[in-house]
Amino acid sequence: MYKLKIYKYRYLILLPIVINFIFNIFDYQSVIPLKNLNLYNLLATVLLFFALVQIGLAIKKVFKFYTISVSIILYLASYFIFLYLLLFFSQELTFHQSFVLINILWLGILIRYKKTVLNLLVLTLAIAILNFFNFRFLDNFDKNLNLSGDAEFVFYPQAKQIFENSLYYSITNPIIEGYPQFISYIHALLYKIGFINNEVFEYYPQTTNVFFLLMILFFLELNISIHSKITFVVVYFSLLMNSEWLNYLFSSSLMSESIVSYFFIVILKSLLDHFNLDKQFSLILFVGGWMIFTKQFISTIILLLLFYLCFTKKSIKHYLIAFSPLLINEMAHRLHFKSVIKDHHFSQIDIIDTILDLLFFRDLELNNLKFIFDNFLIDKPFSLVYFTALAFSILQLIYNKDKLEENIIYLSIILVNTGLVLILYISAWQNMELESPIRYFLTLIGLYFLIIFKNDDLKVEM
Repeated sequence: MYKLKIYKYRYLILLPIVINFIFNIFDYQSVIPLKNLNLYNLLATVLLFFALVQIGLAIKKVFKFYTISVSIILYLASYFIFLYLLLFFSQELTFHQSFVLINILWLGILIRYKKTVLNLLVLTLAIAILNFFNFRFLDNFDKNLNLSGDAEFVFYPQAKQIFENSLYYSITNPIIEGYPQFISYIHALLYKIGFINNEVFEYYPQTTNVFFLLMILFFLELNISIHSKITFVVVYFSLLMNSEWLNYLFSSSLMSESIVSYFFIVILKSLLDHFNLDKQFSLILFVGGWMIFTKQFISTIILLLLFYLCFTKKSIKHYLIAFSPLLINEMAHRLHFKSVIKDHHFSQIDIIDTILDLLFFRDLELNNLKFIFDNFLIDKPFSLVYFTALAFSILQLIYNKDKLEENIIYLSIILVNTGLVLILYISAWQNMELESPIRYFLTLIGLYFLIIFKNDDLKVEM
């Protein structure tokens, strides 16, 4: 018997992704995003990222969070949360007025702490430089690129309505009735930060490219070895820069995956890390509850996660904090959204009939399972990441008893997400586009990488 350090082999397992990327760089026939890199977009992305890091550093100092990443999440989410609450008192506030108001409130919170003064000064300078650069080189940016599919028909017009009018206007004059507005609000917000004086919404890729850098920042903040951090950056960069499809979803379009994947993994890890810090945990718990406004499946998973963590806490207070966004949303639809469908996706499903179909094994399209699996395997690099994460999560569950609960949560999320996707596409959604399910697997990309890289010393007896 001997102990095999299986984490040494993750480098070999993921090496084909990097090798394939390198070959494609030198293959003039290969079309990969890196070959079409716009340096002006890149510089604007870095400037926006730097500004977000500065606000994250200031919030981290005030609220004593462990990471800058969760502080950035709190800052971005606070706009949507505050404005949604403000709708109970006034629906007249425009997006631009709310932007000014919420920033004044943040300034009032942060300026009271001397340690944040330098960050606020640097932040002011960073935003000034960002806006000067954006307006000076406006014609050099890629404007309204990659507007196709949901980006064209949902996220762009929805963000435009929010930016040019208000959240209330967008909900009551829906592009698709009952469709979540959180993602589009973040798109509008990031555009506002970089183009403060603009009153018309346009899509410039730096507002979504920034999530590529934010995901890297999240992993650099993890308590893992420097080798794991470097490997993650190399593999993640290779994966997204080698695929037009993945780059489109996670970096260079208004699709929801970039925001949802980042918000989900940061909130998940932060909840687990801050579990024993009551004030910080409660605040992250509250922000996590607002993920119900993001994307189907993730909203279900986050509610299950919050329920489990509150059950573990054994505190009614935490249940009230975690599920207050659900209550607030219910009240909003009874008061000022009476004529608006509450949830677009649930309105498409006869839940009782679907449950009966599954229980009695009737009216199911099982052939969809094979089609989804075959389609899943087309993207071999991502398939490699998914199955590596699945295998490692099982091994962690068996051999890493020190973090048993955490490992159970990670594996459960993968299985629940996979199960929900497959169940719905053989029952209620069996006639929908069968290329779409892959996006729901991709949304958890941050979790897959976290599972693969979070442990440096797992040993398996052979």
